[in-house]
Amino acid sequence: MDPASRALLEEVATDIRRVLDQRSAAPPEHAPRLELLAVQFEQDHPALAAAVRQVADALARVGF
Repeated sequence: MDPASRALLEEVATDIRRVLDQRSAAPPEHAPRLELLAVQFEQDHPALAAAVRQVADALARVGF
């Protein structure tokens, strides 16, 4: 993974951790930014994005 993509993924992971620590949904104003990051990541790394999506779906099914 190139350094820019790694930094982007780390930034998203930090955002997710912060939201989980707060135990509340992300405020609506963060949705457009998150969507933009997700689209960019998926374009750059389609296979990895699919794997991340599967992990997120599995976590959602177990209530996380």
